Amino acid sequence: MKNHKDYNLFFARLYCVVVCFIMPLIGITQAEEITKASFITRIPFTLLDGGTILLKATVANSPDSLNFVLDTGCGGISLDSTTAERLQLDEIKTNKNIVGLGQKKKGSFILHQTLYLKNLAVDSLDFHINDYNFLSLAKGVKVDGIIGYSFLKRFIVKVDYDNQQIEVWKPGEIKYPKGGYALGLYLDNMPMFEANVRDKTAVKTKFFFDTGADVSFMISEKFVKDSSFLKTNKRAIAVPAEGIGGGCDMKFSTVAKLEVGPYTFKRVPSFIFDDKYNVTRYPTLGGIIGNDLLHRFNLIINYPYAEIYLTPNSYFNEPFDYVYTGFKIFTTNGQTFVDNIVKDSPAEKAGLQNGDVLLGVNNNFSNNVDQYKNEISASHASLKMSILRGSQLKTIVVSPQSIL
Repeated sequence: MKNHKDYNLFFARLYCVVVCFIMPLIGITQAEEITKASFITRIPFTLLDGGTILLKATVANSPDSLNFVLDTGCGGISLDSTTAERLQLDEIKTNKNIVGLGQKKKGSFILHQTLYLKNLAVDSLDFHINDYNFLSLAKGVKVDGIIGYSFLKRFIVKVDYDNQQIEVWKPGEIKYPKGGYALGLYLDNMPMFEANVRDKTAVKTKFFFDTGADVSFMISEKFVKDSSFLKTNKRAIAVPAEGIGGGCDMKFSTVAKLEVGPYTFKRVPSFIFDDKYNVTRYPTLGGIIGNDLLHRFNLIINYPYAEIYLTPNSYFNEPFDYVYTGFKIFTTNGQTFVDNIVKDSPAEKAGLQNGDVLLGVNNNFSNNVDQYKNEISASHASLKMSILRGSQLKTIVVSPQSIL
């Protein structure tokens, strides 16, 4: 699967920035006997646009499998509010804060539940409740919840993007494969690590390691202003973003280099935003490194030893996307549809409408959604969109905005 992200509605989809500090840390102490890690189960996943991991699981009395995002950027574990209502689970309101991109609010929880994965039951979980309707719209699939720190802290989790499967292991001493790098973590319900970012100058600071964020790199305006590392004459595009509780405006630009361990990425697409609720924990952290970059590695998430092991995979050299069009496409029942058109975006100005059936992009009429996304993200000139609206065939020309 190719994961070229069309930065359309994106970062709304910053559902991942859920800061919910409710669970204690775990670790291996000197007094504990060191044992070998042992294999528990292997679980297939679906790799969504941009690198999002979607797992099947059940909770409580759910008759069917539910869709969960595996997200290191979630400080606990959560359920969609409509899913909780459908399952008739009792919510308990608390004074604990849940902080998202657009809002800080008191959290509601469903306590003492069990998550059932393939050959694995994880008990005593407290699910916080959020409305993930915007996330379901963004992904083109119903999202019932997010699996984060409350699950990940109990196991060693191997994420294989190439084969689209995870392995869950009982914690213990583990031998990492050759050819990778062990990234040391600071753990406080969410993983943080040090990285170097370079533009006008170089800065070394901590960032969230966030497999749920549909971005490569996201930083706060305060960090940019105080560090003065970013060139002032860079090209940037104002784009909207939506997340938990609301939205905000961002600037879409690039940074010259981002160094994660020994791995260097150049001209990294970056989002700069006014972090009103300090979800990036500035000045302790500078921002978030998300799944559009992180899915380029197979991962061994080892919270008990406070590290994540990175091994470059088949997506490592995949090009970044540098264009903004303001729409999303998805496939259902053998047809490809246009959806989630952003107000005042190039797509809206060109005349695209939600529900248009996409027949072709430029000279590509393959009806292959991945090929269409590649065509869109690679184009810095006009996009010739052949669409069907009702019974009418139309050709609409969209002029993407580029940050290069």
